Amino acid sequence: MLATDSIDLKDDLALCYKHLGVFGKTFLPDAFDRTFSKLHTQILDLIDSGERRIAIAAPRGLGKTTIAKALTIRSILFRDYEFITYNSQSETSAMMQTENIKRELRSNRDIRKVFGDVKISADDPEIDESFSKHSWVAFGHTLVMPRGVGQQVRGLLFKNSRPGLIIVDDLENREELENPENRRKIKDWFHSDLEKSVDRYSDDWRILYIDTLKHHDSLLQELLDSPMWKSLRLDLCDDEYNSL
Repeated sequence: MLATDSIDLKDDLALCYKHLGVFGKTFLPDAFDRTFSKLHTQILDLIDSGERRIAIAAPRGLGKTTIAKALTIRSILFRDYEFITYNSQSETSAMMQTENIKRELRSNRDIRKVFGDVKISADDPEIDESFSKHSWVAFGHTLVMPRGVGQQVRGLLFKNSRPGLIIVDDLENREELENPENRRKIKDWFHSDLEKSVDRYSDDWRILYIDTLKHHDSLLQELLDSPMWKSLRLDLCDDEYNSL
């Protein structure tokens, strides 16, 4: 429940900004309608840590996409970045998630009450509404662009800004990972295009990679093993097969 007093509201917003779980419970109660498990707490704590490169491997059904979308929504509302890319297996799957984000920003009463009309628009005034699904601007401030594997990200600018928040959600396809050439292409695209799309002369950027581990030679496994990434691998059961 949001406070109505202006001072208390500021305190509530400060907690929401600091803790993604609090933000989700406050502004996205339909999605964050259950008690957090220890696994959820570990994911949320790592995201709240402020680490710039985060790789999380977690089982299906844990709400990974919900958490990724909540981080995106919070970043838009608090104007953290001018350019956000949401990346998935294909542009279509990424677009489904960014359209869900757009819908939430437009229809959520608490968000509109506190943050105002999001005023979604296409990134170019001459682009019609249907094309704006490929990229859109929130509050006249933040460009949100869905991208699939292999699509161009490196070199793109919005208001002289490179991507500041890169969300990577369910990027790898289990069947395609059986082919070594497919695994190589995904890794090449990620390291040469997506990862290098940020402003390397600045420290004001973050990459969140969140997925299910689908192959021992996957990109996600590579990131879990890399000292450059702060990583977390979660399982449904402990070593003695007790449920977590």
